[in-house]
Amino acid sequence: MITLDQFVKNAEAASVRITADSKGLETLRVARDDAFFQTPLLSLSLIVIARDQNGRLNTSNAPSWVGATLTKHFDDSSAIRKQLEWSLDYRRRCADCIVFLENVGLIAVTSDSTRTIRCTEKGQYFVREALKKADEIGVLTRGLLKAHRIVEHHGLDLL
Repeated sequence: MITLDQFVKNAEAASVRITADSKGLETLRVARDDAFFQTPLLSLSLIVIARDQNGRLNTSNAPSWVGATLTKHFDDSSAIRKQLEWSLDYRRRCADCIVFLENVGLIAVTSDSTRTIRCTEKGQYFVREALKKADEIGVLTRGLLKAHRIVEHHGLDLL
């Protein structure tokens, strides 16, 4: 695979001029929290939180808990967290994660008015096994669990 440096050298050698649209670069710079919108990351965070809260997580509060946990783990920036909480796209993706995790049987959502999220036995097993792993998923899962416990200890500041 060619590296970026090799690509630039090859382009210079071939007298190719590479330009970048400044509008696109500005969009790239502003969108630094896009990683928080990735469904696998949101799903993993959600199932870790659901397991740790043991039946105390409501669907209405799930995006707030996931956002607070992710920002504590990655950036610890309250500004990004506030932007996430106001983002409709982020909330929609969190709802998609709830539906996905429920459909694969890792969580269950009660049908009463509280819409409480509970981690199923299958979900408990999934998180327990992820926590044991020595690879990237294990490190990430342990980091998310630690971040969630810090957020839970300090309290969730709702907007």
